[in-house]
Amino acid sequence: MSTRRPEEVLDPTGLAATDRRTTTFRGSFGVDHSITPGSRMGFHYAGSVDDYGQATDVRPGARNTLHTVVARMAKQKTLRTTLGVEYGARILIGEEFTANTVTRGLFWANVLGMRWTRSLTPRLSASLMAGPRVAQVVPPVIARTATTPVRWEVKPEVLASLTFRGVNHVVTMAYANTQFLGVGASGFVDTKSIEFTAETKVGRRLRFSTRPGFYRNSLAGQTADSRRFDGTASFQASAWSSIDMMYGYRHQDRSLALADFAVTAATRSKTRNRLVVGMTIRRPFQM
Repeated sequence: MSTRRPEEVLDPTGLAATDRRTTTFRGSFGVDHSITPGSRMGFHYAGSVDDYGQATDVRPGARNTLHTVVARMAKQKTLRTTLGVEYGARILIGEEFTANTVTRGLFWANVLGMRWTRSLTPRLSASLMAGPRVAQVVPPVIARTATTPVRWEVKPEVLASLTFRGVNHVVTMAYANTQFLGVGASGFVDTKSIEFTAETKVGRRLRFSTRPGFYRNSLAGQTADSRRFDGTASFQASAWSSIDMMYGYRHQDRSLALADFAVTAATRSKTRNRLVVGMTIRRPFQM
């Protein structure tokens, strides 16, 4: 996939990235197995390569190669409660390069967590995953002429959500204290976030959805707060086509950058607005 929206990589962090051509390759493989009628186990692998192109006069080039492996086991304790344990390992190779400097980082991240899922009512459900995260992160200062050892950090990994499902409405509130993919040698970005998502259907043809969120991101000793709002509307024009509109707003109070690259204004805030209007055509056919 080739795109001019690197926000697709940084989307979970809420950060507003520089608009440039990005080429992405992705692949995944998974196996799930039922051990007993009430318990399951699974293994999943995903790999991705994100190429941000060559360096220019105003920004470095970058490339990410990410491997993710997740093994999980879950058991349904009662009709409404499921308990599980999962282990996830990620290996990231990140590169950033200018005309005369190449910065390359190898990062490991390991998460071991317990997951609890419960149906509180027929329409309300809750999910919680918590455990320790042991990961390598970028140090505050990167030496230009020597190898800089990355630091190991132990932090909590927490993912929690509360979801209400009505006949024509879905509302979700989610909290996360986790890591997401950065750009190039920046490795993983520590992110704390609160997100709200809501989707409603009006009549037979009209759908609305919204997604506001607040994020606090940390990288190499720097912290940036960001806010976002996404809103979409879709009108079902026919059985196989729809007219869609999307509005997106991003704002972050400062930039995040590696310590060995010059930043024009490290404290400069960023704001981005996008409006997209289009048509979606879905036409099934048999071969």
